[in-house]
Amino acid sequence: MKRIAIVGVGLLGTAVASRLLEAGFAVAGYDSRPEQVERLAPRGLTAAASVKDVVAGADAAFTILPSPDVVDAVILGGGGSSKPCRVRPR
Repeated sequence: MKRIAIVGVGLLGTAVASRLLEAGFAVAGYDSRPEQVERLAPRGLTAAASVKDVVAGADAAFTILPSPDVVDAVILGGGGSSKPCRVRPR
């Protein structure tokens, strides 16, 4: 089973995570507001304590965040994962 990481499970992130879970993917999520992640746990989402934790071991990772500045802060900030990612062509 493919493992998908989602950083940002607000309104849009919840919809994306829900569809992936329904499709049979293992989905882990992180959000700066823990209650956002907790409400998806009954649907099968695995909660992560940090960005670094959510992307560890993931086959794919998505950021669903409100702005480029927030993406920079989350990915390059203290709890982020600034390691290079593997990109596979379609």
